[in-house]
Amino acid sequence: VKYMVKNTLEPLCKGKTPPEILSLRIADIACGSGIFLEEAYQYLVDFCTEWYKLNDKAHLLVVEEGVEKLPLVDKKAILTNCIYGVDIDVHAVEVSKFSLLIKLIEDETPASVKECVPILPDLSSNIKNGNSQRY
Repeated sequence: VKYMVKNTLEPLCKGKTPPEILSLRIADIACGSGIFLEEAYQYLVDFCTEWYKLNDKAHLLVVEEGVEKLPLVDKKAILTNCIYGVDIDVHAVEVSKFSLLIKLIEDETPASVKECVPILPDLSSNIKNGNSQRY
C-alpha cells in the first residue's frame, strides 16, 4: 500500500506548499478499514514536515532527541481537508475513522496537544457509510 500511495501522491504533491496540499482531496470509495487512507494521510504529513524542514523550520515542533514534527493543528487540517472515504460496511467505516484518529495522535504528548481543543476532529463528514456504486 505504501508504494501505491507514494506513486499516486508524489506527482500530485511535487512543488506544492503545505497550504496548497490542503486543497488536495484523496478519496477511497471502498475504504474498508482505512489502510489506504491511513497511508495517504501519513504521506501528506511526511511531505509537509519535509517541506517545513527545508523552508520554515520554526514552524515545526522539536520533541525528544531533536525530532522535528508537524504541529497537531496542521495534522488535523490535513486529515479533515484531504482524506475522504466511503464503505458499504458500517463497521468498517467506524474502524476507518478510529484508525485515522489513532494515527493522528500516535506521537503526541500532553504538551503538544494542550493548545488544540478539541484534540480529535469529527470525521463524520469525511468517512461515510454508503454504497459508492450508487453515486
